[in-house]
Amino acid sequence: PFAQMHRIHLASTLHSHIPPWACRAGLAMTLQGVGMDGPQHMPFRVKTMKRKDDPKAGGPLQVVSLEAASMMQALDERRLTLLVDMSGCISSASEGTPSTLFGFSP
Repeated sequence: PFAQMHRIHLASTLHSHIPPWACRAGLAMTLQGVGMDGPQHMPFRVKTMKRKDDPKAGGPLQVVSLEAASMMQALDERRLTLLVDMSGCISSASEGTPSTLFGFSP
């Protein structure tokens, strides 16, 4: 159950800081599924929304939606390609590398 796994995040406010590599940041996360061939990795983008207090639910209502993604998309979001010179200094990073990875624009 999503609420049990992420209780601390669901209890936080809407304006809480979301780490750039967290599932709440919109990256594709791999969930475990079981098919005819046994266990499978199934990538999804997780989106959580907090609605106002719902008297029927006894508190804030959390809406979680999953959008299917390909395994290649999930891996591309985490892949980092570096161009390194002969002395070991990084001369460039792959296009699309988030600035939060290094703390500055690569």
